[in-house]
Amino acid sequence: MAEDNDINLMLTTALLKRHGHDPVVARNGETALASVTRSHTGKDPPFSAIFMDLHMPGADGLEAIRRIREAERAHGLETVPIYALTAGYHA
Repeated sequence: MAEDNDINLMLTTALLKRHGHDPVVARNGETALASVTRSHTGKDPPFSAIFMDLHMPGADGLEAIRRIREAERAHGLETVPIYALTAGYHA
């Protein structure tokens, strides 16, 4: 769960826990990338899904997603489903 907004984080984390999940929280794009990298290298358990806020400090969600997909391709890893979260996005 990559989210920097306290209210969105609280709501989404509560929903995931209610459905039996144990979310890992990242408060910015760089921390999210580090978590995924640890998962890809076997240092942490694999993720079944990633919920990514598109607007975060550091690497924003779109940059983090791009870098996650590059790493998966470069290392021949299975892609993890990534769900984009946003309250409003203007490209």
